[in-house]
Amino acid sequence: RSQNLQDRGQERWASWNFVSASLAGGRENREKRRLQSLRPLEANFWKLDIFYQAKDPEKGIFTREALEEIRDFERRIRDFPRYTEFCRKKFNPDTCDPSYSVTNIFFSVPNATEIRGADMKVIYDGSGSLADIDDVLEGFLRDGLDWWVDKDFGPQNLKSQYTRATFFGGLPLAGYPDLVTRLEEQRQKSGNFLKDLWRDLLRRTEITGQDRLNYEHVIFSWHESRYLYNHEVNYYLINDCWFCAGTIILVTTLVFLRQQNLFTTLCGMLGVVLAFTST
Repeated sequence: RSQNLQDRGQERWASWNFVSASLAGGRENREKRRLQSLRPLEANFWKLDIFYQAKDPEKGIFTREALEEIRDFERRIRDFPRYTEFCRKKFNPDTCDPSYSVTNIFFSVPNATEIRGADMKVIYDGSGSLADIDDVLEGFLRDGLDWWVDKDFGPQNLKSQYTRATFFGGLPLAGYPDLVTRLEEQRQKSGNFLKDLWRDLLRRTEITGQDRLNYEHVIFSWHESRYLYNHEVNYYLINDCWFCAGTIILVTTLVFLRQQNLFTTLCGMLGVVLAFTST
């Protein structure tokens, strides 16, 4: 029996073409009126890029095991507390816009219970069963979809070491009538959410110990330019400063315990401080 495949919700995938919303001053009155009439979370604000690297370069990232881990990680992001309060809702005021992820394509095989007669609806939201991996990769090659693959992907190499996903955040937040009302407060709340997401989820793929998220086939990294980039730099800089301070205190204590000449001791201390500050 022939089946007619129907794509549902096609208009939602326009969200994959992310265009950052400008929140700077100098807008014309018409643009201001448009922004003030937005629904909650309708406008683009932040963009979180997640990058996936295969741990096994021989197999690449497009294996059943790696794709299952990627889908699990993305589910954790969507299920993170208060995610629905900050995600972009451009196309449906009640539902977060889907992430721009390769899992939406690979996990698109419909559940048999959704088949009605001769029609079978394909839903590109990652909620289906895993499709045939080689068929999907051949489709990438045929349609020129190079966004999710590395530079070596081609007819003779249906394999990639990397792929990626993008999650979107929106404004205005619920409880704010528009983008211009207490904008700094809205920005601060969005930034605090992203920092919590980094601390309680993203960073757990890098740390050691019992809080680590153990994924056996995928290495994770990410980029978010509004808040997380500077936040991570400052976090690790402060940590390094604490380690540096501890080392200086220890060395200084040992120098005092071994001192025989005050001038020599002070010169030694100065040399240690200069060595740390110069590196």
